[in-house]
Amino acid sequence: SRRSSTRTNNDNNSSSTSSKADDMGWLGYFIGKSHTLQNLHIGSLLKGEEHIEPFWTGITHNRSIQSLRFGGCDLLRGNILEKLHPFFRFNGKLVKIELAECTLGINGAKQFSRALGECTHKGSLRCVRLDDNDLTDRGLKRIIRALSLHENIEGLTVSDNNVGREGCRALGRYLTFMSSKLKDLNLSYNRIDDEGLTLLVDGLGATTIDNDEEVHNCALKQLCLTGNASISSSGLRTVTSLLTTPTCKLEQLWLYHMNIGDEGASVLADGLAKNKSLRKLWFNPATCGITSTGWNRFATMLCDATTINNTFLSNHTIELIGKHYTNYAPSDDQIPHGIRRHLRLHNHIQLTTKHIAYCKIMKHHEHMRMDPFFEWKLKFLPIMVTWFTNVRKLWDGPETQSRELSNIFQFVRGMPFYFGNNSGLAVQAREEAACLSTRKRGRGRHHACSSFVSLGREKRMRRKGGRTRVFAIGDSVKLDNFCTADVAVVKNVSYEGWKPVYQVQFANGEVWGGVGADALSEVIEGGSVEK
Repeated sequence: SRRSSTRTNNDNNSSSTSSKADDMGWLGYFIGKSHTLQNLHIGSLLKGEEHIEPFWTGITHNRSIQSLRFGGCDLLRGNILEKLHPFFRFNGKLVKIELAECTLGINGAKQFSRALGECTHKGSLRCVRLDDNDLTDRGLKRIIRALSLHENIEGLTVSDNNVGREGCRALGRYLTFMSSKLKDLNLSYNRIDDEGLTLLVDGLGATTIDNDEEVHNCALKQLCLTGNASISSSGLRTVTSLLTTPTCKLEQLWLYHMNIGDEGASVLADGLAKNKSLRKLWFNPATCGITSTGWNRFATMLCDATTINNTFLSNHTIELIGKHYTNYAPSDDQIPHGIRRHLRLHNHIQLTTKHIAYCKIMKHHEHMRMDPFFEWKLKFLPIMVTWFTNVRKLWDGPETQSRELSNIFQFVRGMPFYFGNNSGLAVQAREEAACLSTRKRGRGRHHACSSFVSLGREKRMRRKGGRTRVFAIGDSVKLDNFCTADVAVVKNVSYEGWKPVYQVQFANGEVWGGVGADALSEVIEGGSVEK
């Protein structure tokens, strides 16, 4: 009875195995015959290669699959990739190949590189993903050599492997000598250190000469270095050199699970200050090691308020620093409030970079110096008016109008040869600005029409016979009520409120400062003076 029972079990197992083999064979047959199947994901295989041989044979006849993925498979058993050589050779629609948790090793990398070399349609493949396959530098070199035959690779992922310096060197050479179209490179959780990153970035920033023209080889838009804990601020400095390249197209950079620190933050801020392409810089603010010192460098990069020109040249493009937060809510204390405020402005979908610069200038520069623009003479006036007209569309209110008139008035007072002191434009600008300033401070009466105020004050000044002279740089003057009769030259003009204050220099080189307009007389032809 035992023998008959054992024989019966063996027959049942053989029957079951035969049935499964038949099922796999039919499945492979219909896959091979299909003209509409586009994605094939193989997650597990039966034990015993003789049972699945018909399955692989059927797949080799397919010509429609665009995406092929192996997950958790032992591809070395039965030389599966070698059996699929006809599939790779004749399928001209294959766009994506993905191997995850397949334990390739050196032999598996060798088989995979041969499979890539079998592809006769080299222009179809776009994306290759190799996640957690125990891939080493030696294996990656073989695969990179095969990938160099495919000219349209746009995405390459080699994550959770054992790639180090030599692997980065191979990637750098691939990017240097090939006119690469690679846009997405993921090297997360490997053994990349500062030297390896330098070898890689050298390839990303390399240029070649084509028909006597310098061509930038890299079109990379996304770079992921997450989990490479050996990278320090020295390695990030090489990334900064890539960011400052005029042809840099990088839009997203991932640096999770890395100790960036204040020095790394300073290096990244210096690179972003000269970069106009990066939109998102990903890292965890809670574990990156950045203190207030590092965050201040990021704040200066977003808005350098030392001068108007530096504010205009600040970074107005980056939209995210750190983790993703919904609209950078005030509760996100890990990122300073000033940085969150600027990033909210950058994320405004209706604002261009020029509009963002306008808003930053109006926010951080209440008083604007006009004397740097005097050399433009009357050419600058319509430019200034147009600038404030554009600003009013974004930053409208009495404050904007007051600052516009104030700047126009300062410009007019600094150009006495083109604007008479009692001309209509000068008087109106002076009185309009004074009226708005009085209304803003809440002192004096609120006049309905400032033009009548200007006209009335001008008449009173004429009746009194007085006038306030405005001198320009280079005018020859004499000082009243001072114990000197020497002629001096105006060297500089500044303003205390609406009153000009002059710096004058005598022929002997002596310089006097803080001289008011009432203490000066202009030297005119014939040596006489005019009060």
